Amino acid sequence: MMHSLRRDSLDRLLEANRELFKGKILDLGGKKEGKRGNFDISKYSKDVTYLNIDISSNPDIHSSADKIPVEDFYYDCVIATELLEYISDPKKVMGEIHRVTKKNGRVFISVPLLHPIHGDFEFDRLRFTEGYLVNLFKEVGFADQEIHIMGSVGSVIFDILKVSFGYAGSSRFRGLASYLLFLFKPFFSLLDRMTKNHKSFINTGYFVVLKK
Repeated sequence: MMHSLRRDSLDRLLEANRELFKGKILDLGGKKEGKRGNFDISKYSKDVTYLNIDISSNPDIHSSADKIPVEDFYYDCVIATELLEYISDPKKVMGEIHRVTKKNGRVFISVPLLHPIHGDFEFDRLRFTEGYLVNLFKEVGFADQEIHIMGSVGSVIFDILKVSFGYAGSSRFRGLASYLLFLFKPFFSLLDRMTKNHKSFINTGYFVVLKK
């Protein structure tokens, strides 16, 4: 399966921070099996708790993220990648994340900006700007923020085409279009590098590392 450039970027950023995945880890919205990307947190820690509202994902905790049934200051690390866009009240969820994270603990967040609506469109609610995120994290108590911009012009165009081809025409056409897009994927990656000065205004989203 061909991943989006956004997913490739997310995998790289998670891998780059792998040394910070220590102690008790909470993966909000994560899945034990059938992960969408190549990064697997279980390779770096054997103490990972998965929380998901989808019971079919076989979560350790079957719950929504806006009321985590765990005591205060419990986890050393919390991961919430590609989750907040599904949440009606991101501030409430971030407040819960802050509550269950230990002092000096790390939190990893990723959210979309210029990215197609997800396939489960009936639940996909929000897109985020950097300014909104900075204020949101400060309001709930995360003053130490490290924000990474994900992709630029090339990633935005590639990911839109990837989704568009998935809905276009016959299965034969979709297969051919996807194959051609795969062949040109390096070109879109090059376009990203050529337009890196544009990414503050044109990007697929953000990856954030927070320290409590």
